[in-house]
Amino acid sequence: MNKKTLKPIVALFLALVMSIATLTMKVSAADTDDDNTAEILETLVREQLTYENPQDIIITQPDMIYRTTSRERMSIMGACDFNYPLYINGREVKTTQRGFFAVYANLKIGENEFVLTNNEKEETIVITRTEAQTTPQRPVIVRYDKPMYGVVNRICVTQEAKPVDGVILLTPLNTGTTVRLLGEYNDYYVLAGGTYVYQAAIDAFEGEIPKNEIKDIQVGFRDGFSELEIEMNVNAFYSLDYDEKENKATLTIDAQEQSGTITMSSGTIINKITRSTRNGKIRYNIELKEPPTGHYAEFIDGKMFVGFKHRVKGLSNAKVVIDAGHGGTDPGALGALRDKGAMEKDFNLYVSHKAREYLEGRGVSVLMLRSDDSVVALGDRTIAIMDFKPDISVSVHTNSMPVTSDYRVSRGLRVYYTFDTSKKAAQTINDRVTRFLRWKQFEPIRDNFAVTRLTACPALLFEMSFMSSPQDYEWLLNTDNLDRMGEALGRAIERYLLEG
Repeated sequence: MNKKTLKPIVALFLALVMSIATLTMKVSAADTDDDNTAEILETLVREQLTYENPQDIIITQPDMIYRTTSRERMSIMGACDFNYPLYINGREVKTTQRGFFAVYANLKIGENEFVLTNNEKEETIVITRTEAQTTPQRPVIVRYDKPMYGVVNRICVTQEAKPVDGVILLTPLNTGTTVRLLGEYNDYYVLAGGTYVYQAAIDAFEGEIPKNEIKDIQVGFRDGFSELEIEMNVNAFYSLDYDEKENKATLTIDAQEQSGTITMSSGTIINKITRSTRNGKIRYNIELKEPPTGHYAEFIDGKMFVGFKHRVKGLSNAKVVIDAGHGGTDPGALGALRDKGAMEKDFNLYVSHKAREYLEGRGVSVLMLRSDDSVVALGDRTIAIMDFKPDISVSVHTNSMPVTSDYRVSRGLRVYYTFDTSKKAAQTINDRVTRFLRWKQFEPIRDNFAVTRLTACPALLFEMSFMSSPQDYEWLLNTDNLDRMGEALGRAIERYLLEG
C-alpha cells in the first residue's frame, strides 16, 4: 500500500474546499427558469435533433476498441442511405425507415471480415475472436500487521458485504466517516466490521482511532426532516437502517459511552429514542410516528446529523431534482448515427426540460443539475442532490447494451433504484410512464449507481429508451415523441408526490 503523508485534518479540509466550490456550481445550476430555456431547446432541435440522410455508411458499433473479443457473437450497428438497400457480405440487411440497422453476427476463432455495401459505398470491419481466458484465481485478504484507519473522502460511498458473491449493499458512508481498516482485498479496503469499501474512496493512515464519546443529542425539525444533531469527538463509523414494517430506524455508532442527554423537540415524526451499549458500539432504536420518505446521516462542522424526511403535503411544497445525464464533452451513449447525429446527452437534456416545464407549471420547485450542454461531474451531482434534499431525484438517461449483446432485442423504458426507500417511487414512475406511452412494461431494477445510492430521498435512474436499438433511436429523433416522454415523466413524478 502506498503510504500517505496527509494528516486527517488536511484531508477533511480539502473535502470542505471541494464542497464550497460545488455549492457555487449548484447555485448556478438551479437557475433554470430563465429566458434561455426556449433558446437552448430551439438550438438543440436545430443542431442535434434534426435528422438528415447521411448518404453514406456509418458504423457506430463495434467501436475500434471493441473489435477483439472472446465472445461467440457481436452486434454491428450503424446507419446508411435509406434510399438504397444495405448488404453485409452480400446479404441484404433489414433497416428502419431512416436507414438504421443492427445485426447480431456470429464469430469464428480468428479474424472475421464484414463488408458493408450501400449505394455504391463500401466499408469493411474486421472483428477478431480470441480463445476464452481461464477464470483467474480468487484473491485473498491481505491483513495489516499494524493499526490502520481511514477517512471517507467522498459522498454516499458504496459499502459492500461480500463483493466476491455479488453486490450486497449496506448503509452508504458519507464524507468524513472515520473507519478502522483490517486489510486489503483487490481494490477494496476491508473494514473492521468485515465490510468492503473501494480504496479510492478512503484516505488511509497509520494509527489508532481516538476513543469516541457521544455527548448531547438534540432532536428537531429542519428543511422537511426530523433530525438528530449528535455531538461527539470522532466522526465515527455508523450504520443506519430503516424497518418499514415496524416503522422504526436503528442507528449504530462506534462509541464507548454517551455522557450527555437526548433532548426532544415538538413538530418531528420521532416518537421515542432508546439506547443500548455493547462491544464498543451504541445502538439507538428510533420509533417514528409516520413513515419517512427517506433518511440520511452526514457530518457537518464536527457534528453528525441524522435525518428522516417528512412526506410532502401539496405540490407547492414539493422539491424535485431532475438530472440530465452526461453533457458537454461527455456525450453518453451513441446511436446509429454515431457523432453525426443526436447523442444521448441531447435526448437527456430535452426530456429533462420538458419534465421540468410540466412540474413547474403545477407549482413544484425543480432543480436542474444541468440546464445546457455543460459538464457536471458525477460527484458534484450527488452533492447537489444531498444539499437540495428533494422529495424525489430522477436522473434522466438513455440506455445502451454491451456490444456483445443482441441490439435488436432490448427496447423501451427501464427504471433503476438501489435501496428499498426508492422502490415504491420506482414502481410509480415506471407504471405511469409506460401506461401514458402505451409501452410494454418492465419491472424496476435494483442496481448500484452513484445517483441512486442516496437514501435521503427516492433516487432513480430513468433510462427512457435504448440508443443501441435502431427502432428506439429512430423514435427518439421525433421531437413530438420526446415531448410526450417529458410530459409522461412529469406526470409520473406528480403522481408520486401526490400519492406516495
